[in-house]
Order: sequence, then C-alpha cells, then structure tokens
Amino acid sequence: MSDAPAILPVDLDRIERALRDVGTHPRPSASNPTQLQVRLGSDLFFVSLSEGDDPWLTVSAARLITRVFSRQAGTLIERANQWNAQRVTPTAFVQTDAQDRSFVFTRLRVSTAHGLSDAQLRTNVNVGLKGGRQALDFIDGVSQPPTTTAPTSQRAESDDVS
Repeated sequence: MSDAPAILPVDLDRIERALRDVGTHPRPSASNPTQLQVRLGSDLFFVSLSEGDDPWLTVSAARLITRVFSRQAGTLIERANQWNAQRVTPTAFVQTDAQDRSFVFTRLRVSTAHGLSDAQLRTNVNVGLKGGRQALDFIDGVSQPPTTTAPTSQRAESDDVS
C-alpha cells in the first residue's frame, strides 16, 4: 500500500475547499460558472478552471495603477520584468488602455489534465493569491520584492465581503 497522496481530478468544489483551506472566502462568479472570486484587500482575484482536453487552473488578478510614477508605463514594465526575472510564477505583465491608464495583471496557470493532490491544489491557489498580491504591490511601488520565491508556508489573508 502506497503512502503517496491521492491525485484526483480538479473541479470547482475542490478549488473552493482549497481556497477556504488557505484562509480565503471564495464567491461564485456571476458571469462565469467555471470561476470563483476572492478578494484580498482591494484586489479581486479570479480562480478559474478551463474545461476540455487540456484543462488548466488559473489564478489571476488585475490592478489599476494610480500612483504618480505609474503614468510612466516604462517604469511599470521594468518592475514587471524585474519581478518575472526573479520568479517562475505568478507571471506579471502591464497593459495600458486607450485612455492611457496602466493596469498590472498577474497570472498563475497549472495544468490539471492529470489531476492534483489536495496539497498541490492548496499550494497552487495560495501561490497564485499571495504571490499575485506581492507582484501587484511590488509593481505598484507599494513594496519591495519578497525575499522568498514560493510563498507556500503562509496563508493568504482575505477580507470577508459578506
């Protein structure tokens, strides 16, 4: 008999349990039945599961950057590149819209085609949430980059919006 953790198919119920296990309060998305939403501070994260032959778990967020230096898109791009050069995940990128507003996006994607253990699922949602928040804060100029690369030992802290 093996002591290896069970690798199980990933569905929204398991994702919701994993999100609760890491200390967040997930809500269903009104517009996407394969997506949950989690608020961390003022940031709204989207945790979704694609379906089909090549399914993916995706944890993503976006932040409108309002700081003074953010008007210089190059500065934001440099900070996003610095973040990405030092981290495998989550990935950060910057986009500017037609009104010259700058947005920072973060994204963690994990293939779920062969399933995940409960521990793998918890670790990935936690890295997507906590690492995503760290990336948003760093690129926004709120903080310096964290010294650890895998924020798996701390639970994400969410604001209960109920």
